[in-house]
Amino acid sequence: LLSVILLVTLLGTIMYIVEGLSANNPGFQDIPNSIYWSIVTLTTVGYGTVVPTTILGKIIASIIISIVTAAHWGWLKSMVKL
Repeated sequence: LLSVILLVTLLGTIMYIVEGLSANNPGFQDIPNSIYWSIVTLTTVGYGTVVPTTILGKIIASIIISIVTAAHWGWLKSMVKL
């Protein structure tokens, strides 16, 4: 649980720096809102209410989503025994 809390805090802070400070993206206006985006992205809910607008933000988000998707597929594969 501590590792998840640290991960969402780190990712939220990185996205706040990339999107909130440099691009003035209203969805990343402060660190708590950026942590919200991180939680929604890591759980693959993806409401679409907060999205990165800079190229660097989109690249970071794509990497995060790819890692989470791979982890979910690995977990599913181990559960189903394909």
